[in-house]
Amino acid sequence: MPTAASRWKSVEYAIDATAPEFEAHVAPWAYPGSLLLIEVDPFEAVRGVYAYLPDYDDERIPLTINPETGLYEGELPLPDVFENGRVRIRIVVRDLARNRFEQTLTVYENEAALSAAASEGDPEAQRMDTCAKRPSPQIVLALR
Repeated sequence: MPTAASRWKSVEYAIDATAPEFEAHVAPWAYPGSLLLIEVDPFEAVRGVYAYLPDYDDERIPLTINPETGLYEGELPLPDVFENGRVRIRIVVRDLARNRFEQTLTVYENEAALSAAASEGDPEAQRMDTCAKRPSPQIVLALR
């Protein structure tokens, strides 16, 4: 038999309004018309990760999780011609609370274009040019 009694419950929850943090890894240069490997390391659980070329089209390429590495990976088809020797890649991460964060990276069509942009004072190109000239850990191990 129903009663007129009321019951109250307390439920604790947290509202997450912060953007998800992540690290994106792409090669500093790639050939026009090729596929660019993108790796994203989110620092928290995410709902989805995708990449696209904002200056060319808005076709989103979803990145899928690699169960062995825990990284989200995918290959983005690059245009046949890079305007000014470079192309911008936008990577978007959505967390479980549907917060969205995007990061735009520049990829150059060859090492000469990267070095030219670095010498013109482009800070992103200078950082990438310095990193590109360092041997990778795999190469260092092979040289020892």
